[in-house]
Amino acid sequence: MTQGPPALASPAAVSLAAAVPDRDGSGAHTADEVDDPDQASSLLATVYSPNRLSVLGPRAAFRMRWRRDALGPMLLSTLSFDTEVELRQQAPQSSYLVSTQLSGRAEIDAGDARGGGGAGLVVVDSATRGVVKRFSADSQRLHVRLPCEEVSATCAELLGQPLPRP
Repeated sequence: MTQGPPALASPAAVSLAAAVPDRDGSGAHTADEVDDPDQASSLLATVYSPNRLSVLGPRAAFRMRWRRDALGPMLLSTLSFDTEVELRQQAPQSSYLVSTQLSGRAEIDAGDARGGGGAGLVVVDSATRGVVKRFSADSQRLHVRLPCEEVSATCAELLGQPLPRP
């Protein structure tokens, strides 16, 4: 019996987060380790956007490790899965995501644009277009999430005028 694709996780999902002390002991950052792909997808959706996470490698090896901390309006995080996965993300609409591949490989398909690479690869996700990402088992990424409004306001301030809209 075949099953259809899993439903997209929504941002309304309950967080499984546990605050852990950071370097100065303030407890400012959050760390999650999740063995269930559906829980992982739901947890990611609470911070990024609705998504569908599919395990492509050995299911028994799956373990999402996600650490994050806010820096003003930005969110910094690291993310890994311990097995090959595919992540289909809907457009977040309210933020940009800048990702740097720290180890392993990533393949990115944004419809009309495709790419990939290993350590050092930098990807900026569109706030208005969904994307499909595949990550190797040894993939680890560093993410910076930037609110669109903050980016627009800062750019307008630097340019001395509002950004033109398409």
